[in-house]
Amino acid sequence: MGLQAVIGLLARHTASYVELGAAAASEWHGAWMRRIVMLLVALVAGVAGICALWGAGLLLLWDTPWRLYYVLGSALLLLIIAAWALNGAMGGARRDLPPAH
Repeated sequence: MGLQAVIGLLARHTASYVELGAAAASEWHGAWMRRIVMLLVALVAGVAGICALWGAGLLLLWDTPWRLYYVLGSALLLLIIAAWALNGAMGGARRDLPPAH
């Protein structure tokens, strides 16, 4: 087996790995795009659901003295949930990183 044959085999082998890497990158990109789209759908549906639920509660309590307490309590609850989610998102990024040496 000559040097040219070995170089040809190495070139084909390398080309196969490049092709495999391109296919894996394409699959990875597609999977991330699906996740992003589903995250956006979930976000829009969640916000719409919260708005509908909040509006229904407000309509239910409109002619009662509990109306103001409902609005303030639900706003406070949403702010607490948002702060908890932000803390989890920011803290989760730190936990996933490898320790610095």
